[in-house]
Amino acid sequence: MTVPFVREEPRPPPPAVIERGWQVERAFVGIEIDFERSQLHGAVEYIIRPLRRDLKEIRLHSGQCKVITCQVNNFVSVSEVLSVKPKQKSVEELIKHEKIRLEDFNMQAQQLNEEAHGPNLCITIPFEIRSDLQKQFAGKNQPPPEDVEITIRVEYSTQPHASTGAIFPARENAEQMPYMYADGRFGFAQDWLPCFD
Repeated sequence: MTVPFVREEPRPPPPAVIERGWQVERAFVGIEIDFERSQLHGAVEYIIRPLRRDLKEIRLHSGQCKVITCQVNNFVSVSEVLSVKPKQKSVEELIKHEKIRLEDFNMQAQQLNEEAHGPNLCITIPFEIRSDLQKQFAGKNQPPPEDVEITIRVEYSTQPHASTGAIFPARENAEQMPYMYADGRFGFAQDWLPCFD
């Protein structure tokens, strides 16, 4: 008995993905662990496909991460942090977005992480890439081209407390290696790598 090949039509992205304007195609994470200092140094690279011609920025949850560099298609990108801080003035102003420079973010990330979602890293798409994106989208009603990709690379370091742990073998068992485990659930992954959703 042979089973006929059925080709599935591509599904449209979910509404939340359409709203943010981009979809992740692939993700790569490289982490170096400093067990003595309980610190992570890493780089995360997201290859995304734009869903809108007017895409100007990418936002990632960044928790306790100290951002070192941000690149968009090998262009150094201007990056800033949008923090979500509860205000006590009125119910209407309970959550207000503040723009903070990247240098200030590194000092405030630890303090802001104790709040609900922590800060968001806002990576600006460089003008050269935005102008190419405008040209590649044929018309406003056309679906985005499949071959258009943008590579976002963020290098960072962090000392996560709530979302990771390390196991050290006893000194008698020197042949066993220490290992680290991490919690990748929603709300926890942002403590050990810049991530989305």
